[in-house]
Amino acid sequence: MKLPLTLSCSIVLALTACSAEQSEEQVFQSDRPDYYVVDENLVRIKSDFNAMQDKIRLVFIVGPSCGICLRGMDDLNESIVKYIQNDPRIHTLVIHVPALAAEEKHVIGAVPLLAGPRVTHYWDPNGHTGLEYQKTLDIPMYAWDVWFVYERGARWEAGEPPPYPDYWEHQLPSLPADKKLDAERFAAEVNARLADLPPASEDAKVAALQQRDVGIIPVAQPRSVMIRQNHASRGGYHTLKRIESIRYEGTTETGDRSYPLTLRTQRPYQYERSVGDADSQSLLRWDGAVAKREGPQLDLPVSFQDEVLVSYEFDGWMTDWKDKGHQVWRLGMKKVGDRLPWIMEAELSNGRTWHIYVDSHTGDAFRTTLIDAEGNEKIRIEYSDYKEADGFRLPHQIQYFEENRLLTTDRFSLIHVSMASSTSEEDAT
Repeated sequence: MKLPLTLSCSIVLALTACSAEQSEEQVFQSDRPDYYVVDENLVRIKSDFNAMQDKIRLVFIVGPSCGICLRGMDDLNESIVKYIQNDPRIHTLVIHVPALAAEEKHVIGAVPLLAGPRVTHYWDPNGHTGLEYQKTLDIPMYAWDVWFVYERGARWEAGEPPPYPDYWEHQLPSLPADKKLDAERFAAEVNARLADLPPASEDAKVAALQQRDVGIIPVAQPRSVMIRQNHASRGGYHTLKRIESIRYEGTTETGDRSYPLTLRTQRPYQYERSVGDADSQSLLRWDGAVAKREGPQLDLPVSFQDEVLVSYEFDGWMTDWKDKGHQVWRLGMKKVGDRLPWIMEAELSNGRTWHIYVDSHTGDAFRTTLIDAEGNEKIRIEYSDYKEADGFRLPHQIQYFEENRLLTTDRFSLIHVSMASSTSEEDAT
């Protein structure tokens, strides 16, 4: 990893022996650091911005420890930046500011979410960029989690706030709702502007950027934000508490074998799994304490079932987690395929530790992993094909892995939810 570089105006002058503005060659130098630390006068940002007047410029102001900002970065990378990150007609400037108590140490974890040869990251420790853009946008609050497009010719004049963007969106609650960040709409705006320019040379056309591996990034969102999002995706806390039982019907596949499957769960800890037909049927019942089995074992190994059942919760670990004696912490966010999920760690009252991956867009818990004493993944359960069932968004496919080996896949063609008439439970998150 290259070390960050702090450049004041005097150092820039000493290095260039010409002016404070960077040449295009300097901006795109291959040995540049992962990010630049800028002074309170924002010299590096202004000089880079002005050196690119012949290009379309995307300017993003983000908090590197803010989960919503990180998700915005990832969304824009997936919708537009990774497809144009080699195009010489455009450049992206990502300015990280100390919102939500972010520190420089958070920047390096966020950089891989939006990276490429024509993407430059900056750390503004004084947060002056947001103050300058507050003046430009003429808004009453600090400007961050904002996303700008500048057409060619825009220049940031000395002693002035930055020029007004040609297009912008945001993720702030008090700014216009019609400008709320929509990655696909933002991409369409950028592509329309690129279409008006002379085409890039053939050798500059880009294939999609191969996503870098992104480790767990600390986030500043409260744990309750993530938990409430998960509850909301499943119908809301109070509605969830009214569910008495759920019946699933479908098939289960183990290797090249497929069997009819019926799964019943009932509050508080009742679990019943029936695999096979009248000629050969495996039946598992769990009452919260003891597992009872009948018939041949047709699907999941008994040891695997026991490990999962001992941690079984009808409505999930994140509902009434305090009352259950569980501890839940936020770990951060990590790129998983095309998702950027929240990751939480649940230490259950039985001593087992699970990691829960919650899609930061949908609130769906799409993965849970059992972590052993050494911190390694022992068991993984993947939840997918989320669809509505009796008004609830529920997974219609569940896959079970042990030591990264797929054991069984459940596919549900019918899910029926039975409700109680009312509940007096209070939201415990």
